Parts: sequence; structure tokens; C-alpha cells
Amino acid sequence: MTAATHAFTTLDYLMLAAYLAVTVWVGWKMSGKARSTRDFFLAGRSVGWLAVTLSSVATAISAISFMGMPAFVFRYDLTLMIASVSTPLIIPVAIPLFLRLYYRLQLYTAYECLEHRFNLATRTLTSLIFLFYRGAQLGVVLYAPCLALEVITGLPLVWMILAMGAATTLYAVKGGMKAVIWTDIVQMLFMAGGLATVIAVAMGQTGSAGEIWRIASERGHTRMFDWSLDPTVPFAFWALLIGHLVQVLSWYGTDQITLQRFLTARSAREAEISLARTILLAMGMACAFYYVGLCLTAFYAKNPEKLAAGLNPEHVLPYFVVHELPAGVSGLLIAAIFAAAMSTLSGGINSLSTVCTVDFYQRFRRAELSEAHRLLASRVFSLFWGVFATVAALFARQLGGIILASPKISSFFGGVLLGVFLLGILTRRVTSPAAMLGALAGLAAVILAATFTNVSFFLYAPIGCVVTFLCGTALSSDWARTRSG
Repeated sequence: MTAATHAFTTLDYLMLAAYLAVTVWVGWKMSGKARSTRDFFLAGRSVGWLAVTLSSVATAISAISFMGMPAFVFRYDLTLMIASVSTPLIIPVAIPLFLRLYYRLQLYTAYECLEHRFNLATRTLTSLIFLFYRGAQLGVVLYAPCLALEVITGLPLVWMILAMGAATTLYAVKGGMKAVIWTDIVQMLFMAGGLATVIAVAMGQTGSAGEIWRIASERGHTRMFDWSLDPTVPFAFWALLIGHLVQVLSWYGTDQITLQRFLTARSAREAEISLARTILLAMGMACAFYYVGLCLTAFYAKNPEKLAAGLNPEHVLPYFVVHELPAGVSGLLIAAIFAAAMSTLSGGINSLSTVCTVDFYQRFRRAELSEAHRLLASRVFSLFWGVFATVAALFARQLGGIILASPKISSFFGGVLLGVFLLGILTRRVTSPAAMLGALAGLAAVILAATFTNVSFFLYAPIGCVVTFLCGTALSSDWARTRSG
């Protein structure tokens, strides 16, 4: 890549350092004194709907999304946008089917519900699946944006990983969920401000919204729909729509990282309001990110000499930020990308710690544990996952192709988890062995589809969900007939 000279100045470094200092200070200041695991994991169930909403949106928008959505439009078109605008369709399902149930049972983790319905083995299996696939993503959440920022800004990769990992782990261990929520809010403001700034600058140098659309359209970047019925077409409308709705229902119905914010709300009603508004606000921000992609497409179409030859499209947003924004402002915009990474990382640390503490350590310890002991264990697990994510990010460069496959991890496991939960919630006769065998069948079906077919990976989640549900139901019917016979 024959890029222009890096334009990251001393002032930008200072802005970035100031962001990290403010984030840690807010996390430390707002954490309060956690006296129980209820305080540490659920902020005492005392958080208002607005704070829950902003925190949830901040966690949902990772740095990969922050850079990836504009990059997709810059490289291809708007076909992915159907996924974002269809997300509100799951609200009438996620709230009555999942959220109300969890809130009524006063659960810490979603997987406790499966012990109520099935048994401990089912709860343990689903908790392990969650730990495996979400834990595997933590290092990527931290590594991917740092790699892009290293290429564009010249900031040392190792130091960025250590700075973000250490700062996030510090306030997550100190203050638990309360610190996570308040720092998420600060990070959400950075992200929203950064997004608005990029749009304003790009439009100011390119033209009106109509002009931007015209230029992008002439180059084929405004196409929204691929009506192909071929399941191997990666971004076909039906594959995107069905696959995304199943996956996002899994996130808002069975994924601890997503759900835990809503379990901190002061009441079930505020939790429901937060979930609905989170989805709507996240959809709006996603559409704004896609519009940034159109702005960048039009800007570099009018100014091709400003684009470095051979630039990876995934790096186009930070490249624009560093080379087209004034000194100081660039630092704040790069801080917004840091914020997107840290909000997702902090949520992951706290939720993985919750599952380790509640579903394993506390559940399998024979001796009665004091509240102080449980709280200490919670902090130890938080520290473990923070260090794990940081170390994994430091060595992620050696993982090669696994990094590229990471977005598919959720599709592999999310549908299977959703299938197990649907068996538990929608049926009464399905047994625990049948549900577990159904989950294994669903996972096997996804692996076979990924290995021996070219089916779009957006369909992995529906395949896993449907096979898990049907096999679990069929095996229970056979089980019942065998026992009655």
C-alpha cells in the first residue's frame, strides 16, 4: 500500500490518551461499592431504561461493526442493510417468549432457565457452548480494530492491545456491571459523535445527500436486494433475512452478553422498554454506518488521488479519519473506534464471569459460599477473562484464517442454542436427553453444511435451530412411545 504519510499527530495521541483516562475514571468513579454478586453482575437491578438502552447499544456495536459496515458498502453495496432494518421484527417474540420469563424467575443467567425446565446437564451444556463461542471471540474483538489502526495510524499494535485490554479489565474488575454500564454510556457518546462528525465532514467535501447517492449509484453501491433463490449466494435477500432474524433472536433470547444488560433494569416493564428501544436505536445507527459507506464511496470517487493504492477496504474508515480530519479531531474519532471495542469487550468480560461464577463455581461447590466469597470469585473470573482476551489478541496474528472465520462462529452455535431454548419454552414433553441429542444433531448439521456445501453462512443459524428443534421433538416422541410400550 502506497499510503500517504501518516497524519496522526501529537495532539491526536493526547486526545486518545485523554479518552482512555476519562473512561477509566468514569468506570472507577461510578462503580460504587459492590457488596454482593447481585450488585456486581446486575447492578442491584436498579438501572433505568435509558442507561440500559445506551449501554446495550454500545455493546451491540463492536469496533468490527464500526469499521465493517462502511467498508462493506465501500467494497460492495447495501445488500447487508436488510439485516439491520429487519431486526425490529423479533421484538414481539423476544419480549414475551424470553425476557419476561427470565425476569419473572429473577435469573442471573439465561441458562439457569434450562435447569428449571430440563436438568443440570442441559444447563451445563448450553453454558459451555456459550463460554466456548463467546470466549473465542473476545480476542478477535480486541485484535481486529487494533490491527486496522496499526496499519492506518502507525500506532504500535501491542501497545494498543495492552492499553485497551488493561483499561477495560481494570474497571470491569473494580466495579462490575455498574461500571460497565456507565463507561458504555460514555463510549456510546464517543461513537455517536464520531459517526456524526464523519458524515458531516464527508458531506461537506462531497456534496448533498442526493449527490452522494447519485455518485454511489453510478458505481453500483446502492443495490439493496439480491433476489436469487440460490442458497449458495452469500448475500441473497432470503438468506440474509431468515438467517439474520434467527441469529438476532438467538442474541436477544439466549445470549448472556446481550441479555445481562436488560436483567439490570429496575422492573420488567423497564427491561421491555429497553430491549425494544435498543433494537430500534441500534438499527438507526447501523443505517448511519451504511450511509457513511456511501459517503466514503462518493468522496473517493471524486478524489481518487487521495486514496492509497491497494488500501484494504476494511481500513477505509480509519484511513479517512486520519487523513481527512483536522489534528485532534482524528484522535477523538480513533477514540470512538477504541470505545466500540472496549464496550463490547467489557460486556463480554462481565457476562462470561457471570456464567463461570453462577453456572459453574457456585452451582457445583458443595460447601455453602458466603457472599464475600462469591464476590471474590466474580472478580477473579473477570480478571481471568480480561487477561485471556488481551493475551489472545496479542497472539491472534498467528491464528491466520481463524480470524477471518470468527464472524461465522455465532452462526455455528447461535441457532443451536436457540433451538434448545425453544424446545424448553414451547414444548412440555421434550426430555433433557432428547434436547441434548437434538443440540448435537443441530451442531452436526451445521458442520456438515459448512464442510460439504457452499450454502450461505447466513443459513447456518436457521439450519442449526430447525434441526435441533425437530430432532429434539422427534426423539422425545420416540422415547415416549418406547416407555409406554
